[in-house]
Amino acid sequence: MISLTYTLLATFFLWMIWIGWRASRVSKETKAEHFLIANRSAMGVLVAIGIVMSWVDAVSFGYVGGMGYDSGWGVAAYILGAVVTFLWLATLAPRIRTLGASGGMYMMTDIVRQKFSKRAGLVAGIAVHLYFALWMLIQFIVGPQVVQAILGIPTFVTSIVMGGVTLIYLLLGGFRSQVYTDLAQFGLFTAMAVLLVGLFVPSAPQWAAPVASFGSLGFLPWISLFIIASASTIAAPDVWQRIYSARSEKAARFSMLLCFVLIGLVYTMFASFGMIVKHFGWAASSNDVSAAIFQHIVPTWFLPFAIVIFFAVIMSTIATTLFGASMAISNDILYGLGFIQRERILIWQRIIMVVVIVSGIAITFSSLDIISIVNYALATCLVPLPIVLAVLYDVRISERAAFTSMFVSLLTFILGLVLGFLNGFGLLWPLATGVGALLIVELLHRFFKLSQPKAP
Repeated sequence: MISLTYTLLATFFLWMIWIGWRASRVSKETKAEHFLIANRSAMGVLVAIGIVMSWVDAVSFGYVGGMGYDSGWGVAAYILGAVVTFLWLATLAPRIRTLGASGGMYMMTDIVRQKFSKRAGLVAGIAVHLYFALWMLIQFIVGPQVVQAILGIPTFVTSIVMGGVTLIYLLLGGFRSQVYTDLAQFGLFTAMAVLLVGLFVPSAPQWAAPVASFGSLGFLPWISLFIIASASTIAAPDVWQRIYSARSEKAARFSMLLCFVLIGLVYTMFASFGMIVKHFGWAASSNDVSAAIFQHIVPTWFLPFAIVIFFAVIMSTIATTLFGASMAISNDILYGLGFIQRERILIWQRIIMVVVIVSGIAITFSSLDIISIVNYALATCLVPLPIVLAVLYDVRISERAAFTSMFVSLLTFILGLVLGFLNGFGLLWPLATGVGALLIVELLHRFFKLSQPKAP
């Protein structure tokens, strides 16, 4: 069994590297666009699969599954907020795709910088980098821990292997390789999902949490989690990045509708896994749900394949977060502030990816709480949210108001981390202070602008 597992893993790693190599074989004239945004030619199905695979990760196992374990159907606050918002995004995706293509944009923050100023883009870029970095941190904590529980491999070794292989295929093919590796990884994950769902659906009346658990979080925490999940979907940098890569407005809209269906099914499945583990007493706490899924839910004969699929799931998200966190530096900061020219983004993107992945691997030794990190990552999406919505709905606001709103929101987020008030309803503080600053500064701007005497 162990030898089969290692053989399958080695085959999978070589397959991913081969896909990266194949993705790198493009003409010199289009290499940069292929590397940075897949030449904006992805079909709607590929866009949706990319988003699904970047969202099916350690968070699905540890956070959604953990919440299903702790609160039963109270996890619906997160699922509904995250999933239903894709219907809203379906109405906005065509405009996002058009703005991205016409403006040559790679990241969500490009729209902030081009609409307002470099300093506004810088603040948004910092928030985006924090989002991707925190999300990657989760993968490097949960993934190796699960592998250690199953195979006994030291967490540091697993981190090096997962991060190293992901880095290799991204250095080769960039965003284009990410699109095609996501497709392969999605196929593997779907096979496992169908098998496991088929095994446990017949016994659902036994393990499913009671309907009354829907409100188990309490009213304010439920509303808070719903809002932050919804806000983080509409302003998730990786979602915008995928929409930019769509081949047309129609493909972008279709991808969001497909995400609504697929991610809704996936999250419900992981929440159910948490309930199954709780019902049968296979874990002492929600922190152990991820390992329990492989130790008890996955059939023994399928375990070698399940481990490969788990690597695929985690590595897909590492690729998304690694590429996004690096782009936030190379594109949003270095290029956005004028330190490098546009044609140098590709070179610096490769350099920064190496630095970021080394940092992520080093965090393997961290023992931070997973649910808290997920909440922090979601909260970073609140920083640029009011501004990007204003742009998408053509609400005219001044540069000073946009910058001040995001700066105050980011400062609130940082203070929340330090002082410990980013939890429960407190997760909404970055949004509240950002909106408050936006309204105050914009009203003052308009008042003084109107009160100025007209030139004769």
